[in-house]
This record gives sequence, structure tokens and C-alpha cells, in this order.
Amino acid sequence: MVHSNGRWRLPEDSGKRDDPDKDFPIRQAFTDCSGQTRHFVIKYFRASLGFGVQAEEEGKVGQGFYFREFDATSPYLALGRLRGRIEKALATRHIEQREPGSFQATHRTVRGRISYSDGEVAFVIDGQLLTLQQFGKMVETFEGFEFRFDIRD
Repeated sequence: MVHSNGRWRLPEDSGKRDDPDKDFPIRQAFTDCSGQTRHFVIKYFRASLGFGVQAEEEGKVGQGFYFREFDATSPYLALGRLRGRIEKALATRHIEQREPGSFQATHRTVRGRISYSDGEVAFVIDGQLLTLQQFGKMVETFEGFEFRFDIRD
């Protein structure tokens, strides 16, 4: 069967997605800057003013990569932005592990998210959980430098 959208005639089974309850959750793999494949579960949720989508790295509950996006009209538009955000975040390595439990910043900008581990504040950077003590040890090499601490959603 064929229907019209006002300008073109499209077959009924055109592959158009319009039911997020059927399309989500999505499992998708992305490759990070070191060539490692990271697997994500992408879910959608309805918000009072639109739709949100979130991606969480599989098998690392609360300790791996985690992303969220929002769109007022469609979860699929939010999904497109979410995928771009994931690809951009995975393209840059911010820290390197020098020895077990000891990390070093690869350049002067470190990005991640604030989290908790064993009831204490922690940071997740490059999908790696750093305790407050590990983070402090990492930045002590920058003693005397100035810094800017931006918190973003």
C-alpha cells in the first residue's frame, strides 16, 4: 500500500520510525580513540516537555561512560545528537594509567562526570572511575597552575 505525505508517495513499509516503544532500547557499539570497542545501551524516556535519550556503557553500571540528550519534539532527534556526543567524547583520551591506580592527564583539559564510589565522591574520566584521592594525585603535577572548574549537564 502507498500513502502520500503531500509531495511524494511513500510505500507503507518505508522503514519510517515513529514508535519509540518498539525501537528502544538500542544496543550500539562505538570505537574509542585507542581502538577499543565500547558497547552502549541506549534508552529513551518521556519528559514533561519532550523526550530524552540516555546511553550507558554496558557492564559498568555507574562507572563507565554515560550520556544524555533531550529534544522537545522527537526522541530520534535527541538520538542523533546523542550519537554525535558519544563519538566526540570517545575521540579524545584525557587520562592514561601509568601503573595500577595511578593516572596522568594526557593534556591540560580533563573531562568527565562526578560520581560516587563506596559513598565518597569520585570522578569518571574516559570511562574510568577515579577516587578523589586518585584525582588529587593526578593533578598535583600541575601545582602552581591556575584552573577553571566548569560543571555542565
